[in-house]
Amino acid sequence: MSRMPWFPFYADDYIAGTITFSMAERGLYHTLLCIQWSKGHVTNDDVAQLGAGMAEPSVKRVLGKFKTGPDGNLYNERLEYERQKLDEFHRNRSESGKAGADKRWHSHSTAIAQPMAKHSYPHPHPHPTKLIRQRGDKALSAEAKELSERMEKVLSGQWANDAGKWVNRIKTALPKARRVIGEVECALREQRIETTPAQFAEDTWKRFA
Repeated sequence: MSRMPWFPFYADDYIAGTITFSMAERGLYHTLLCIQWSKGHVTNDDVAQLGAGMAEPSVKRVLGKFKTGPDGNLYNERLEYERQKLDEFHRNRSESGKAGADKRWHSHSTAIAQPMAKHSYPHPHPHPTKLIRQRGDKALSAEAKELSERMEKVLSGQWANDAGKWVNRIKTALPKARRVIGEVECALREQRIETTPAQFAEDTWKRFA
């Protein structure tokens, strides 16, 4: 079962597939789809409870969108197809992310192994957090500072590369940044991040309005 809290919704297909439904029938249909996505299937008890008070022909029209599986539960085949596509997409992303991380780590390790005498660092760069403070951390509100610290914690080592980007986002779109950071923290607690916290945060930023 997919761990994603959302599923693809195709407006044109939905309207075409429910054009003869009443609003009550559409409501029941959509709710059953949500239940299936959340727990993997729909039970007859779900239908009985949610369809209570509706005329039997209406309930039957909605059930025409579902098929009974070997376990006796109900499934909408199109929704399961979309689940499989989404799971496959995230598996591929996860494998690509791990391969890229391994490649970057190998390159980084090779660079570290080079003789240190060949390099000189007359002006070492400060830690990203210190650099941010030097460049105008005073302009951040108290909440923005707190969000920056929370994002630094969840991104861990990747914060060194992404600090400037996220601080700017927090400064210019604080409400959205607050939602994104909360989602990343929640995903970490629930152990449902299949790539990296940095990639998950970036994907969440693009997904959230």
